[in-house]
Amino acid sequence: MSEQSQHFSLGIGNGPHDLLRNGVRNLEGEAKAPHPVAALQRNADDAEWAQKVDMVRRTYGSHLAMRISAEKVACGRHQRQAGLEATNVNLQTVLGNDTKLEFSDFLNLPANRPVGPVADLHSATELQMGLI
Repeated sequence: MSEQSQHFSLGIGNGPHDLLRNGVRNLEGEAKAPHPVAALQRNADDAEWAQKVDMVRRTYGSHLAMRISAEKVACGRHQRQAGLEATNVNLQTVLGNDTKLEFSDFLNLPANRPVGPVADLHSATELQMGLI
């Protein structure tokens, strides 16, 4: 098999599709490659973080850069139990996102969605752990 065919997947056969939780499948949307700008936007935060760490390393030395990177990893591991609202203020402060106001801060909040969050704690835990 070539290397490209190993990474291409239509998403078929990944287990049974739960129609009640996930809705109707759209195989056309799953098979299309994402837009190139979407990939750039996904990687923009990582690139910005790498530039910040590099600037800190050049200005203050590698010790502070390693310490900031370790703080990011430590703050990123924090998770709440399924079903509870998760706000990671520590990670937002380390990344410098605590002073930014973006659309995601007030639009598309779970409380404002037409379909509310999962009410069943067991289902939410299964979704979080990737069991279903």
